[in-house]
Amino acid sequence: MGDNLLSGQLSVDGATGKAGRIEMTGDRVGFFDAKVTADGATGGGEVLVGGDYQGLNPLVQNASRTFVSKDSEISADATIAGDGGKVIIWSDNGTKFYGDISVQGGPVSGDGGFVEVSGRDYLAFQGGVQALAPHGKVGSVLLDPGNMTINDAAADANIDAGSTGAVATPWEPDNDNSILTWSSIFALGANTFITTDNAAGSQAGDITITEAPDAQSNSGPYNYNFDVTITAANNANIVLQNGVNLSNAGTGGVVFVTSGTGEIQLGGDITMSGGDITFSGNTVLTANLLLATSGGDISFEGVGAGTISGAGFNLGMATGAGNISVTGAVGSDSDVLGDLTITSAGDVTFNGTLDVAGFIQSAGSGTTTFNANLETGAGFSLIF
Repeated sequence: MGDNLLSGQLSVDGATGKAGRIEMTGDRVGFFDAKVTADGATGGGEVLVGGDYQGLNPLVQNASRTFVSKDSEISADATIAGDGGKVIIWSDNGTKFYGDISVQGGPVSGDGGFVEVSGRDYLAFQGGVQALAPHGKVGSVLLDPGNMTINDAAADANIDAGSTGAVATPWEPDNDNSILTWSSIFALGANTFITTDNAAGSQAGDITITEAPDAQSNSGPYNYNFDVTITAANNANIVLQNGVNLSNAGTGGVVFVTSGTGEIQLGGDITMSGGDITFSGNTVLTANLLLATSGGDISFEGVGAGTISGAGFNLGMATGAGNISVTGAVGSDSDVLGDLTITSAGDVTFNGTLDVAGFIQSAGSGTTTFNANLETGAGFSLIF
């Protein structure tokens, strides 16, 4: 397999119907000042660069490495009425993406499309994606690297000269781990899925959040109106480092997902003004912390018997009129949590045993249900 490089324009637009399909494959696939369009009146088309979704389509050859320069643009928009299309940027070893992608729904009707930018072992992402829909649902963006760090650096730490025009090392990773900035995430403007999957890669697939969104900009809470889902598959961990507090002033929520023996390790507060806070996987507290929404729900669903652990650490949950749901055990005989404090006017449901030092609830208009035993060392308190 040879290299497949594109510089210039390539189009499969549909003036009266749906756009066509572009497939760029090879050992190494590179876009250098490329303009690729698959725009259609009744729907965007497909642009596959280096592979198909997750690299799983045996009919589409996977690239070993993929590069898209800062001055490259890819679009699969609906231009009148229809859904945005599908754009996949994939490689088995390493992807460096600095360009722009658009999969917008039609101005008359239609939903935003789907974008995946992934590298099975490594991803450097400092590009832009538009997946909006004026009269439909916003589209989705999937970012899928190996290990990943999320921080608030002014620029992605994996940027090199290749992002600004003079291509230095388009095919080689700049660091062992992928690094993604919060500004890159929030600039996507679409429901965002950050997923690591080490099933066939060389790294564990851990995701570590080392800085809050405003850590360096001091801008205060971000204001985003879409959900961010962070998934570490195949026994990998998600780590919110101690003292890193996440907050959003918009309507978007946050979802954390692990599987198997993977843990969601929480060391900081999470505050969502309008969205939900969701944990799917075993959650370990590494500090005293508060989870708060202004009407959104908070839910935990563990894997196996345990859901929330962290001996001696206190957990507060406040939801306004939102509901709280915990499926699985909170603490255990050998791992007793500190105080559990609940403030909610919504329904509160525990579907598992509770082993906590103390339980304090400011009762609201909702119903509190315990579908298992509650054990406290310091007492039980309801405040009306």
